[in-house]
Amino acid sequence: MKKTIKHIALRMIVSVGGLYLSGLIIPRVCFDLKNPNVVIAGLALGVLNLTLRPIIKVLTFPLRIITLGLFGLVINGAMIWIITAIFPMIDIPLILPLVYTTLIMLSLNLILTSLFSTK
Repeated sequence: MKKTIKHIALRMIVSVGGLYLSGLIIPRVCFDLKNPNVVIAGLALGVLNLTLRPIIKVLTFPLRIITLGLFGLVINGAMIWIITAIFPMIDIPLILPLVYTTLIMLSLNLILTSLFSTK
């Protein structure tokens, strides 16, 4: 699939915005919202989603078929977990806040993609 600048920028906005919204909404997600490192972590998550996620999606294609696409949530959660391991200023301590953060990023991605889709 051809990645355009608009698609890449939208991915970065979703990543930064999703982390920011999860910090506001979910009580167990802890990080300083005024810290610019959160923006850097969101951008790193966007880069990770653009580079590593497609490779993992190809490798786990049979699992995604068997689970009717629900394994994609596990892949998204793993990407967020990798970012929390790399950036210690972001603390998502348990599995339930990680799932909520994943769902926030998924819904934000669906909303922004539907608003800015080019057809």
